[in-house]
Amino acid sequence: MKLKGFRSRRFGPGARSNPGIAAEHIALCLPYFDLEFYRNASGNDEHNMHEALAHYLLAGWREGLDPSEAFSTLGYLGLYPDVAEAQMNPLLHYVLHGVHENRRTQAYAEGYDGWIELLSGSHISGWAANKARRGEVLTLRLLIDGEFFAEMRTEGRRPDLDKQGHTAGQGGFALDLPLYLMNPGPVEVAVAFPDGTRIEGQITIAEPAGERIGRSPSVFAEATPGHVKVVVPIYNALEDVRTCIARLRAFTPDQVEVLLIDDCSPDPAIGELLATLADEPRFQVLRNAQNLGFTRTVNRGLEETGRADVIILNSDARVTPGWIEGMYAAATSRDQVATVTAMSDRAGAFSAPNIGNDNPLPPGIDEATFARAFRRRSLRVYPEVPTGNGFCMYIRRAAVDALGPLDAEAFPRGYGEENDFCMRAMRAGWFNLIDDATYVFHDRSKSFGEEKNVNMAAGRQVVDARYPEYKALIGTFTTSGAIAMARHRARLALRDCTGAQGVLPRALFVLSTRTGGTPQTNADLMGALEETFECFVLRCDSRELELSHYREGTTTSLRKHRLAQPIEPVTHRSSEYDMIVAQWIATLDLDVIHIRHLGWHSLNLPRIAKRSGARVVYSLHDFYTLCPSLKLLDESNTFCGGTCTAGTGACKVELWQDPAIPPLKNAWVHHWRARMAEAIAHCDAFVTTSPSARDRVLNAMPSIPAEHFHVIPHGRDFNRFENLQHLPSGDSPVRILVPGNIDKAKGLDLIAGLLELDKLGHFEFHILGGVHLSALQGPKPARMHLHGRYDRADFADKVRRIAPHFGAVFSVWDETYCHTLTEMWSVGLPVVVLDFPTLRRRMEDCGAGWVLEDMTSEGVYARLSAIAADREELMAKGLAATRWQERRGTGQSCRQMASRYLDVYRGAPVGAEIPKVATVCPGSPRLRDAFPSTEIRVWERTRNALDRPVDYVRSTPAGLIAKMRLRTVSGAIIQRTAMPAALVDRFLVAASETQTPFLFELDDDLMAVPADKDTKGFYAAYRPYLEKLLRSAQGVIVSTPALADAVRPFNAAVHIVENRVSGRLWSALPAPRQRFEPRLLYMGGPSHHEDLEFALEAIALARGKIPNLRLTLVGGTSAADLPEWVDTLAVEARERSYRHFVPWLCSQIAGEVLGIAPLLDTAFNRFKSDLKVLDYGALGLPVLASKVQSYATFEGAGAQPGVTLLANRAQAWADEIVRRLNRPEDLRRDGAALREWTFANRRVEDDLARYDRLVLDSLAQAALPAG
Repeated sequence: MKLKGFRSRRFGPGARSNPGIAAEHIALCLPYFDLEFYRNASGNDEHNMHEALAHYLLAGWREGLDPSEAFSTLGYLGLYPDVAEAQMNPLLHYVLHGVHENRRTQAYAEGYDGWIELLSGSHISGWAANKARRGEVLTLRLLIDGEFFAEMRTEGRRPDLDKQGHTAGQGGFALDLPLYLMNPGPVEVAVAFPDGTRIEGQITIAEPAGERIGRSPSVFAEATPGHVKVVVPIYNALEDVRTCIARLRAFTPDQVEVLLIDDCSPDPAIGELLATLADEPRFQVLRNAQNLGFTRTVNRGLEETGRADVIILNSDARVTPGWIEGMYAAATSRDQVATVTAMSDRAGAFSAPNIGNDNPLPPGIDEATFARAFRRRSLRVYPEVPTGNGFCMYIRRAAVDALGPLDAEAFPRGYGEENDFCMRAMRAGWFNLIDDATYVFHDRSKSFGEEKNVNMAAGRQVVDARYPEYKALIGTFTTSGAIAMARHRARLALRDCTGAQGVLPRALFVLSTRTGGTPQTNADLMGALEETFECFVLRCDSRELELSHYREGTTTSLRKHRLAQPIEPVTHRSSEYDMIVAQWIATLDLDVIHIRHLGWHSLNLPRIAKRSGARVVYSLHDFYTLCPSLKLLDESNTFCGGTCTAGTGACKVELWQDPAIPPLKNAWVHHWRARMAEAIAHCDAFVTTSPSARDRVLNAMPSIPAEHFHVIPHGRDFNRFENLQHLPSGDSPVRILVPGNIDKAKGLDLIAGLLELDKLGHFEFHILGGVHLSALQGPKPARMHLHGRYDRADFADKVRRIAPHFGAVFSVWDETYCHTLTEMWSVGLPVVVLDFPTLRRRMEDCGAGWVLEDMTSEGVYARLSAIAADREELMAKGLAATRWQERRGTGQSCRQMASRYLDVYRGAPVGAEIPKVATVCPGSPRLRDAFPSTEIRVWERTRNALDRPVDYVRSTPAGLIAKMRLRTVSGAIIQRTAMPAALVDRFLVAASETQTPFLFELDDDLMAVPADKDTKGFYAAYRPYLEKLLRSAQGVIVSTPALADAVRPFNAAVHIVENRVSGRLWSALPAPRQRFEPRLLYMGGPSHHEDLEFALEAIALARGKIPNLRLTLVGGTSAADLPEWVDTLAVEARERSYRHFVPWLCSQIAGEVLGIAPLLDTAFNRFKSDLKVLDYGALGLPVLASKVQSYATFEGAGAQPGVTLLANRAQAWADEIVRRLNRPEDLRRDGAALREWTFANRRVEDDLARYDRLVLDSLAQAALPAG
């Protein structure tokens, strides 16, 4: 930074500068020079790298300038007076002499101090100072939740800071900060100094008070047909028009008419394109007989569209999902709205994240994805502005009626017509809004060519003359806190797009209770879906609403609202609930709303959900929909099955405390059922867990469409199965396990009755769970043992301590599934159940227990006695439980269940499910983490989505065999050695007997692993099993042509699927490099020891010319001693999973400027892919790579600016390293070019359709008859 008077103070006015700088001196100094840093310090932005460095070497150092943050001019001269005495440039001295003399350098020394004095919902103020330069005015960056919001200057007068010695009288900063607009919750605020250090604060935004709650957002689906129409004026620009039409077709609701008006385009291709729309009713095409100009063409559109509101859309605009719905919501958000303008990338003052016309998306992020992220981040403030922008502007018909059309006389060619209309509207009391929830992309004025500047100037002149206040009013685009907040939210949206999770569809799950089977199963489902959906949970206990976010097993509360009046069961509605939930749902931008239970919620919820545009699914896990008794038990605890028993007794109402419900039995229950049927009529699909429950509901509610009423059994993922059954000895009581929350409905009276009958003490009942003892007629029986509640994870341990002989489910109603039955089978216990359809069917399916048809106490006691006396049958039933574990217990996983729900969420009717393909790969037991080859090759390609034609189900090897036996998968993909040798033959038999085809996935030649790479002999021992799998597979998927050739002797059907990078994971760039330093990056594992040794040799040679050259090594190495110039980044256990590794790597890499990918031409390496080059490219680094077959992609026609291929000679590598590092500007340019190429050509997301076709074609081929 400049120190005025430095030269005259240190060297005197007559000091001479060096007469010239040698080229070799320039080359030596380049690694220590940071062009951007020096430009900022010197104030000269025009110098290139060599010019700037020459300036520093000749003159800049005498002004006290530093060449980079890493080297302090004054610091070096202060350390070494001999250099100052010699009047020699300190950096030149260091590279010529100092580095060899082990002289030290100092970093650019600058320290800052400051304080946030006031932080409120509307304002921030404080002070900041440079400790070394008290008079310097600083430019500070204000960050909200870690993202840039605005810049502030420390120009405020602060005499107090002068007295305290902090500044020279300035240093204050202040800014209006509209945090009150943000969603409730904590907000992190930071003020960043120029060196990146920060002062931080936090403020909590409160939930809005009742009187601040706004009205429910308008929903376009409820608008009158024809209420909104789109007008697109067209003049030439064929490709823009083609894209515009394609986007309109994809993202505009079918009921919205689009009027395309060709303003007599001279390009005949325009007419030809528009003629192709004749068969699409939504598009109406008009052609002006002569060129009328933009404004008259728009006015014609306003006339042709009748009484509709109109959206004027430029033909070079590209709309995005939900654009009509978003702009309609903004236009109807308040009274007297005249216009609404969407935000954009290139719409001047309406642009975001930055004002102007330079907002490119990062490589790998598509426009629809960003628009969705933008909408989700929006606060829907709808800022008021003096004018709109005609590139995409919604005009209310009422405003046109009141104000007239656009002024075509004053603005015939456009440019100013919308400003004039909006100013007329504002003067007449109307409002012009920005839709800060809708983002439409724009190419800006292509169709007007060179006329643009002339038209703009002329239009602005007219506007200024008519509206003298206009110039002052448009200042709001740079000063408005609401608009600044909208741009900040756009930056957050960009961050969301480049995060590891990406921008997923969203699902909301509606629950009532916090404990029990439904919340647990819902957590299982969300866990299995979280790579497909971003999941949220809505709960209500009748008094308090809570909205939560689910991520990786953790639920985080987002919003809470306490109702002024609780929901009660008679009306089962609340207008306050409806309003709050409608607002929350609109903000979430949901794709699916899955109502797991309506208890304690408003019956209007399904209607609210449906009007949001989401797909609405309704589950029935009990019979609350049929009757508030929930279990269909009458006053005598008799199961009525949905048809009331005789009499007028008072049936018990569950969930509600002291409900004032009219008599249900044969009376008000019919009203209840009618209201429920009316409420759930808004749902698109229905789900229950057993055929008998489905039949019972359909019988009571025939209005439910049977073709969309699915039966999906619950899935479970067990860490392990146990066999904890004990056989009765005869000399002690028989121990019967009864897990669950035991009350009258769960058989508490029956248990008491059985113990009353058991005079001889043959039985003990061990209850694991809660017990409603108050419901007993007398004291707790002596042989009713209570073991307390349990968690899933400790169920087996508790059962082990009890040592039961068998289990029992004594529910006196037809449960819709019964989790406790599943849990007892998971520990190997046979179970007795009462004779109700759901449990009878489950029991008959596997035979692991008994169905008690006589459900009287006497009948049950007699049957239990017979069961306990038959050791052989007990053993046989125990073996049946073990078989259940091996098949349904293993195969009916949570991911399998989730694949069935995906069919429901995408709208498939019953019986029209899409194919399910299991994927079996080396990975963690929970199938969440795996080696990079698994995540790169398989998991990233098999992430499920609603628009994919196949569902992929991650599975364990045993799970796959079970799924094949259960016929729940259509095929499988097996990777590498994932199928244990002990299971290979079992798997192949099951595949043959069930006719289940499988593909084998391979990215190394595991049939010929060199002995030095297979030190434990595993691959050699596995080779026979691998050969069996290869020969039996329907096809083999490999990563390279060389590997394909190696595999063909074992299977002729070989498919090459090249490695690609995940745009979802790699789209976030590493932190910007603050300065240039000569640092290389190498990524590799222990198996690439020889490649690393070669790299170290080459770098050592290069250090002869660049002594401060360093290497960052990522990954393991078997080398014992590394040179001191190697910095190792250890990859912790969590980061080894690819989905965590990539974001971690991006957060760690900052100073590296060149990637190296040496690959020796060995037998082991011959089958490697070019993935390492792609990884470096995704990081934005140019690459030096070996000139071997693996990298042949980048030779000849495939050559890329950022990739240099070299023969494996250490000196050649050293020379190229030196050459490349001496051209820092080229490194940045080539790295950016390689990154752009990588995302344009080798993104895994762009290859998914081909991958799905490969899989489905293989399944279809397997189904063909032989021969």
